[in-house]
Amino acid sequence: MGIIELFDKFVTEKGSAAILDKQVAFFRDQLVALENKVTQLEQEKSALVEQLAKCNADLESRVAAEKFEQYRGALFKRKPEGGYEVAAFCVRCHKQMSSAFDEIPFTCPCGGKTPLTPEDLPYALTQLPP
Repeated sequence: MGIIELFDKFVTEKGSAAILDKQVAFFRDQLVALENKVTQLEQEKSALVEQLAKCNADLESRVAAEKFEQYRGALFKRKPEGGYEVAAFCVRCHKQMSSAFDEIPFTCPCGGKTPLTPEDLPYALTQLPP
């Protein structure tokens, strides 16, 4: 039973003579307007749910592109177009590690270390899965 039918039942049970016809018509109009608004909001909700699903799928694909591969105590970040960035990333905080010279292993301010050096990067990149 809809809200309009419930209202009509209430008016009938409580005595319609006590309620003016104008008031009944006004309440009916308001109820119809509210039902129309509910329908409109449900349609908007459906559109937003669909849009959210698309956004989540897009986000998942972007996150997947940012996945790392680990090799010898360092992480290597995948590029969205394929391959890897020519940089070593920390296994603790996932930030880019640095080295002062080509022969000194990479370190991170958070304390992360790897035996890899900048000289080792070209070879390390060839050892990662495609």
